[in-house]
Amino acid sequence: NNPEKDKEAKEWFEKTINIKNDYYPALNELGLYYLDTQEMDNAENYFKKSIQSYSSYKYPYYKQKKINFNFKQNEKYNRNAIF
Repeated sequence: NNPEKDKEAKEWFEKTINIKNDYYPALNELGLYYLDTQEMDNAENYFKKSIQSYSSYKYPYYKQKKINFNFKQNEKYNRNAIF
């Protein structure tokens, strides 16, 4: 990954949703950007927006499940780590 290129792509996707705020591919791509930068709340928000814009678009569902699975795994780990 190239952080500068990633940031530039993010800016273009943001411009896209400023023009058409329910453009689901751009919303999904922003979710992917935030997933890569470990900003899970933002990622989840954009995946949800993508799903709301077009519920038949399958990709944000996969990533949403990944976030939920990782959260549950971390929660389970944290619960087991308590002495």
